[in-house]
Amino acid sequence: MQQLDELINEVETAEEILKKNLWQVRYLANALSRAIRLEKLRAEFYQELYENIRIPSVSYHHDFTSMVSASTEMQAIKIINAKERYDRKVRKEYELNFRWEQLLSLVNEQERIIMIRYFRKKKSVNPEVISSILHKVKDYLREEELRLEEERTAMSSKEFRRYKDIHPENFKKKKDPNEGKHHVSIGGRFVYLTDEEFEEHKRNQEERRKLLSLWDRRG
Repeated sequence: MQQLDELINEVETAEEILKKNLWQVRYLANALSRAIRLEKLRAEFYQELYENIRIPSVSYHHDFTSMVSASTEMQAIKIINAKERYDRKVRKEYELNFRWEQLLSLVNEQERIIMIRYFRKKKSVNPEVISSILHKVKDYLREEELRLEEERTAMSSKEFRRYKDIHPENFKKKKDPNEGKHHVSIGGRFVYLTDEEFEEHKRNQEERRKLLSLWDRRG
């Protein structure tokens, strides 16, 4: 029974790997199409960036020289960053296409034609044939998967640092509104008191103790 369960798990794992490899190769195969499409839309994307610029108010000094507002400079930085991200995306697609070509170099000419037919032209091909080819290049695909994951991690870190540099105000340590206050219990509830409030609280406590003491002596 245990051997049967292990065999079923192995089959399920193999199916998952096959699905992942199918998606991965299809993604590589269509990289060139995506790159070309991005190239065609580049000018339109740039134009939209400039059209979305808010027109700032311009202030003048006594000598009539204009002063560029901080908001204008910030918008310019955002536009530059957006254009750079777009350009990196285009370059990334060309890099993925290069990896697709590397993948094709690992198979023979007949398998190369089959892969192009199935993954790029989206023509029908015997699933067993595709599975056999993917098994042949599984080591490359595994390395490619790890490489892409490392690149995604590095890119995310880089984008986070860029965002942090542009918006440092979002990363300033917020001051605790209760910092420096006295944490005391009043009526079974903990509250924060300023120095002045705390001194008044102590006076009230002292008055209360005096009254209780006086009451006890009378009793």
